[in-house]
Amino acid sequence: RRRVLKRIVDGTFAISDSQLVCKDGEWKLQICYAVPTRAVNLDENRKAMLVVCEGESKRPFKLIWPDNTEWGLGDGIPLREEYNFLARKDRAIRHRFKHGLGKGHGRIGFYKKLEHLPQYRDMQKRFLNLMLADILACCQKQNCGTLIYREPSQYIRERTCWFSKNNLQFNWTALETQLKFKCSQWGLKLETKYIAKVEHETIK
Repeated sequence: RRRVLKRIVDGTFAISDSQLVCKDGEWKLQICYAVPTRAVNLDENRKAMLVVCEGESKRPFKLIWPDNTEWGLGDGIPLREEYNFLARKDRAIRHRFKHGLGKGHGRIGFYKKLEHLPQYRDMQKRFLNLMLADILACCQKQNCGTLIYREPSQYIRERTCWFSKNNLQFNWTALETQLKFKCSQWGLKLETKYIAKVEHETIK
């Protein structure tokens, strides 16, 4: 945060908006700033395609280069193991209280014991950040100035993709939002194209 403030002060980041917000009984200043686009000068005619993988794949996502070679993305095994650990912990807590222990005022303690679930969301954020960094590094290495994101259909998300086959939740909205931000920050052209079940089966 200090690094961001220093860049705002020296003019590297331009202030786009600000407001006073009362939170937890304290007044705080929220500052919005614009990150300048990094001129990487990549060839926009060379296009990389980002696709979610099928459930049998080793990686959750893959990049397909102009010569149809592929590069696996995302270390999904730690994400899966962390989710399974937290799910087992959640089931154990619910089993302990299934006969009515902690009714009434004691329910506060019951719900506090379930507050470990945000840990998975934090790990999912780390997974997403590392994958985005890998995408940007690969696009620079391959000189691809255009990234095509094949947005999966609801059927693919819930039935056939890597996350559904491993019984994992995934924030697809956060992926698209971060892709837009990172591509604009690095000067990459982002194209979002919908992909249905039939077409997805041909490139899996």
